[in-house]
Order: sequence, then C-alpha cells, then structure tokens
Amino acid sequence: MNYKLKKTKSHYIKKKIVGVLKRPTRIFFRLIFRILNVDVVHFKNWFLRNFYKKEIENGNITLNIVSSEEKKQFEDYYKYIIIGPWMSEIGFELLYWIPLLEKKYIFENKKIIVISRGGVSHWYGNLKVYKYLNVQELINDDDFKDFIRVKAQIGEQKQTNLENLESKIYESVMKKFSLSAEECKILHPKIMYNYFRPYWNGSSKMNFSALKKNITLDYPKKLNMKIDLKNFVVCKLYSSSILYMENDKEKYLQKINLLMNIINQRYKIVFLNYNSGDDHKLILPSFDEKLKLKERYYLDDLFEEVDKNNNLEIQNFLVSRSEFFFGTYGGFSYLPSYYQKNSITLMNNNQKLIDRHQPVFDEIKKNKLEIIDLKIDDFFLKKQINFIIENFDII
Repeated sequence: MNYKLKKTKSHYIKKKIVGVLKRPTRIFFRLIFRILNVDVVHFKNWFLRNFYKKEIENGNITLNIVSSEEKKQFEDYYKYIIIGPWMSEIGFELLYWIPLLEKKYIFENKKIIVISRGGVSHWYGNLKVYKYLNVQELINDDDFKDFIRVKAQIGEQKQTNLENLESKIYESVMKKFSLSAEECKILHPKIMYNYFRPYWNGSSKMNFSALKKNITLDYPKKLNMKIDLKNFVVCKLYSSSILYMENDKEKYLQKINLLMNIINQRYKIVFLNYNSGDDHKLILPSFDEKLKLKERYYLDDLFEEVDKNNNLEIQNFLVSRSEFFFGTYGGFSYLPSYYQKNSITLMNNNQKLIDRHQPVFDEIKKNKLEIIDLKIDDFFLKKQINFIIENFDII
C-alpha cells in the first residue's frame, strides 16, 4: 500500500487505529478465512477501499492494491528464488519450513537456490532445486561460530529476524551467480516463524493435514563406508529442555546405560556425534567409557572425512540404513520417520513442548515414534524397551 498524503488529522487517527488493531484482527480473520475459504487478497482490497473511501475521493491517499492475478504476475517477474539460509533446528526445518514452502509457494519456471547446512540437498527434492549451497561455503567459520554463539547466549536459536550475517550470505550468493537484487525473491526462515507463531503461542489452532505432501524424503546418495556395516542402530544423545539432566545427571546416565545395553544385545550401535556448535550439550562421549557395549562405532570409524559440509548428509545416510533411531526426543528424532524408520526417544521433562509439536508430526507420520520417560522405575524401563523393540521387529 503506497501513500500519497496530505497530513490530515482524520487520516492519522485512522492510521493509529489500524496500528493498534492490526495483530489481533489478523489472527481473528485468518482463522475465519480458513473456515469460510475466503480469498484474503480480495477481502483486504474491499476493506481498504471502504476504510479509506473519503481520503481516496478527496485525493489525499492513493492505494496501490494488487489483485491475486497481478500478484502472481508480479512474482513471475523474479527469475531466481533464494530460500534460506536455514541455520537452526532440524525439527523445524523438516516439520514446518519445507512443507510450508511446498504448500504456500508456486515455483514454476523459477531457478531455486536453497541455502541450508551439512549437505541436505535431498530434503528439498520436491522443490526441483537449481542450486543447493551449504551456508559455510558462503561465510567464514569465525562469522558462523559468532552467529551461533550469540544466538545461544540470548537463548534464541530461531531465525525470527533478518540478521546482518544473513544479509552477507545473500550478497555472497548473488555475487557467486552474478545476480542483481531485482532478479531475486528472498524467502527467509522468519516467514515460517511468523506463519506458525499463533499456533505455537496457543492463540490459534491449525489443520496440519495440508502439510502431508512431504511424507518421505528421497534417499541420500550412497556413500562409501570403511566398514560394510549391517544390523545397526543409530544413536544421538544430548541434554536439552526435554531431556534435562542437570539436577541428577548420574541417575539418568545410569538409566540410559541400562537401555543402551539392552539394545546392544541385538544390534550394533553407531553414535551420530558431531558438535555443530548449537546450544545442545552432547552427552556422549562424556560417559561412554562406562558403557559395556560389544560393538559401537562413531562417524570417524565409518567415513574418511566428516566435516561441516557433509556431516548431516552422512548422518542421513546412516539413519536411512539403520534398524531404528535411539536418542533424545527432539528435532533429529523426527528424521528417521521420513525414511520409514522408527524412533525410540527419551524424555524426563517438558511435556508441554512435546505436545506442541506432536500434532504436525502425527499428521505426517503416525506410529513412528515412541517416547520413554526416564523417571519411571528401572524394572518398567526394561519391560518398555523390550516391548518396543520386539514390535519394531514384527513391523
């Protein structure tokens, strides 16, 4: 909406009213529009024309309102779509970001440039990506580490605002492909956080059935392993707000030890340890000397080179060929289901956070994730883990 104004008192009063009511009105009407299947653009055009009717008639304001068709033509103007950079949690990327891109945007006749990290180009396979880039190809390690460190210090890993570093990344991409700003449309992750925020903060409900498109991932390309490993389980353990271990760490480590030894009676165990520098504290290898495991492997045991640009690709490869996943309930524990694999996950805290994300996961993957609460007695822990594994074997 472009204004050509005479500074009239009535206009400023109306503008102030719009500013105060904007957010609650948006949330309310978004819900109504979904229920009634009303075109938001047409309603917005009608509302603005009527709300500013007198100003328009007097020539004090000009509304540049774009129709749905004009908007599509306007978007057709861009030749390149830059998606990302994604630098936060895996769970949000899989559950919300990628499905939202597939649902909300039409990318026909576009050259899509995706920026993520760790070598996960196949996650975006449905978008027909022109180029995939790892974020650390575009910036130096010190800048990336500073970005992660500052985010961790303020307790906000999520990309809810465009940061200076991300602007540098866009500039680097444009320079790499000799693009001008006029040729590119940028889709930053803040779009996703703004879209789902009303659901996460409990102010609105959502129908996640529309996100079912992204049910499976294309398998990662075959990687050469030092050892031809079969019959193994992948494991990723870290402390978090859901697996909270600061109050009684030794007790919970003993319980994890108990569960892992039961798993190891049937399967080899591969630890997916890679320190990405985020705010999750790895539990292993700080206590793995206490484990009495028969066969355990780490990424370095299986691959010649594991680094910032391929670590997630390697982890995906191992997950897709494993029997199942065992580890902390969190973003990574959703990944196996996209390869039709099961997950056994651990918690001892924060059921509210789990309840927030389960609805969207349940719409995409039912019966693929089991949660074990470490607060229960050891006797019942043994029974539960054995029952789950036996049912996995049947499946």
